[in-house]
This record gives sequence, structure tokens and C-alpha cells, in this order.
Amino acid sequence: MRLLAANGGVIMIAFVPMFLSAEYNEWFKGGRVGPRPAMTVDHLADHVEHARDVAGIDHIGLGSDYDGFDDFPDGMQDVSGFAVLIDRLAERGWPAEDLAKLMGNNVLRVLDETSVASMSSLSSRIDARKDEDENEEDSYRCTEGSCVGVRSSGCAGIDSARIRCRLRQGERSDRETGNQFVSVDGKNMSYSIRGNGDQTIVLLPGFGTSAPILDFTPLVNELAPDYRVVTIEPFGYGHSDGTDKDRTTANIVEEVHEAVQSLGIDQYILMGHSITGVYALDYTAKYRDEVTAFVGIDSSVPGQPNMDTKFPIEALRVGRQLGLAELLSKFVGGETSDEYLDAAAKDEMRQLTAKNNFSDTYLNEMDHLSSNFAEAIGRTFPADLPILLFAVQNSEVEGWTALHEGQAASVDHGELVLLDGDHYLHHTKSKEIAENVNRFMGELN
Repeated sequence: MRLLAANGGVIMIAFVPMFLSAEYNEWFKGGRVGPRPAMTVDHLADHVEHARDVAGIDHIGLGSDYDGFDDFPDGMQDVSGFAVLIDRLAERGWPAEDLAKLMGNNVLRVLDETSVASMSSLSSRIDARKDEDENEEDSYRCTEGSCVGVRSSGCAGIDSARIRCRLRQGERSDRETGNQFVSVDGKNMSYSIRGNGDQTIVLLPGFGTSAPILDFTPLVNELAPDYRVVTIEPFGYGHSDGTDKDRTTANIVEEVHEAVQSLGIDQYILMGHSITGVYALDYTAKYRDEVTAFVGIDSSVPGQPNMDTKFPIEALRVGRQLGLAELLSKFVGGETSDEYLDAAAKDEMRQLTAKNNFSDTYLNEMDHLSSNFAEAIGRTFPADLPILLFAVQNSEVEGWTALHEGQAASVDHGELVLLDGDHYLHHTKSKEIAENVNRFMGELN
């Protein structure tokens, strides 16, 4: 390992317990007889720190060996264990820069350095074919902040520059999307307005929705003939700016309300997906005189299970720095489909996902989820506020229907409508949602 500093290489550290503990190694060599010696993430963290101390922080990476062994430290049985390890190292004082090196920057550096020689050997071949079409769509050369076309025929091998080029894509789209901006707390908050109905709906997204205006497209299409629909993208969502303010319920509610007031909206139906159900409890308590009804789309409810989860924030931040936001989102969850969007909108969705997923604002809100839910325990909507709740029928979330039934029963005029679908009901059940909103509001009127 000491030679790595001289040759610039990287050692990929395996998680195999025989390398981490002499006691485990003896047990394994003895045929695994008797109780398995305890193996924890701290054994692996000690191993990583030893490699760092010997080889240097610039010469270590994570190899895992998940495809080569059948036993690993507790909590490290699959790739989700990467986050466990990074969290533990962060607790031990590792700075984000060193964690990024460990998680991939060191490997990318070596690939960059070795690909220089490889690409140099191809230069004569590229020059020989310089008269061929240089606009072929399937190749890229990474420049500062962008990708430009070159001939793929001269670059048949996979080089790290091309990989990193793809990972670094995701700048804000310049395509006109119909969104506009309103100034809130000195920053830009994005919104869109569609429809010309007499009643206004203020529509808010679920946590982590990369592009709310695009995400709500099917639902807004159904609502716009009868309502004026104002979709707001809070800070950290869609085209809106990020913010350094903590993502507490109080701050988010205050910012959204400032946007609503700046748009001159004084009477409206508040409608929202997922986490909006928690934020709406505070919102409607403070601004009951403005809100005529609340409509929840599989909305979050105080007391729902597993909302005290502690997320590996530092690991996710490092993952974003390495360009792994798309991969990480598969573990955290997010929009399930973009089939309802045209090609240009799909491209915009991809760019906004790259912009917003695991940004500092996103991670701050994620870090506040447990405290925001805790503060909502015992809270209900104002008794005289009509509420219409749509929830997934036969949800996998324990007690989901009962929680929503209780919330609907807590007000004078509450109703729960169960729909067959997934959490993003507004993608597949937008027509049913719009029809029930029309009926419910008609009954009130």
C-alpha cells in the first residue's frame, strides 16, 4: 500500500470479514464452527482508516466484493451499506472532501490520468478520419461544464472523461416552460398559472418532487377547465432557487404564503401531495380565513409509521458531489413515471432532477422530516375547514386508511376517497380526482 503514493494508484477496499478481524478469520478457517464473531461497521471503518493512514487519502477506494462473498459486517449486507459506512466515517470526523475521494473521486482521477495515454494512442486514428461526419450523436467530449460532439468512430473505447461528462450534465433548462417567478425572501420562487375558473386552487408538491409543474401536468389538465390552478414550486423544487434557511414547517409555510400573497390570491383551495398534508396543518391554522378547503393527494398524516427515520445526510451529499444523484434516487424514491410528458418536457424533467435531487436545500428538508412530523403529532385541521382526502387503496403503509379516516372525521365536513394506484395518484387517477373535487366543492356551494 505504501507504494501507491509513488505510482498514483488506488486500493479498492473489500468488506470481507476475514480481512477485518483476526478472530473472524480463525473462525472461518475452522469451518465456521460455533457462534459467528461479531462484525460491525466499526470493524470496517477501522480497516478503511488503517488503509488511509498507510496509503494516503488520495489512494483508497471502496471495492466491497459483494459479488465474491456471502457474509459481511452487520448492516452491510448490500449496497445500502455504503451509506452506513459513510455516515460512520462522517461521525468520526472525516471531512466531505475526503469522503468524496473515498467514494469515487480517487478512482475517477486514476481513470482520467490513464485515459490520457489511451486517448493519445488513438489520436492518429482520429486525424486519419477527420473528413468524416463530426456530429454523430452517440459520442461526447467533456469540456468545462458541457458536452460537445466528436466522432465516436475514433473513440470506440469507454473513457472516464465521457463518463464524467454525462454525470456533470444537468444545468437549468433554457426552454420556455410557462413557469414564472415571484420574489420571496429576496429569492426567486417559481410558479405557473393555468385555467380561468372562478375558484383558485393552490397546488403544492410532495417532498423531493424534482419538477412540480411538470409532475402535476395530468392533474392540471383535468382541473384547468373548471379552476384557476396555481402550482407553486417551493425553494429547492423545480425552477425555484435554493435557500440556506432550515426547512422547518414554519419556514416553508411562511415562504409559500408570501408567494401566494404576492400573486394577489386571497381565497383559494389548498391542494397538495404527500408531505403537504403535514405542512397544511400549520398553513390552515395560520391562514384559515384564506383557505376555503383542503384537498390531499395521498397526503402525509401525523402518526404515520417510520417518519422518525434518520437519513444518512452526509453520505447522500457526497453521493451528489460524485454525480450519483440518479442512482441514489432509486433508493430514496421519487417520481415513478414520465410517460405523460412529451420529449421536450422529459428532457426538462431530467435537467431539473439533476439540479434538485440531493441539493443542499433538499437534504436540509430531508433532515427536518422527522422533527416536522414530530411537531405535527396531535394536530388537526380547523374543525370548520372542509377537507377531501384521496388515498391509495390497500396501501402498504401500516394503518394508512385508518389514519386518513380519522383525519376526515376530525372536521365538520370531511371525506376520504380511496383510489387504486400508487403514491403518485395524480399521474394515473387525475380524472377521478378532478371529478371528485368538482362534486365535493359543488356540495359545499
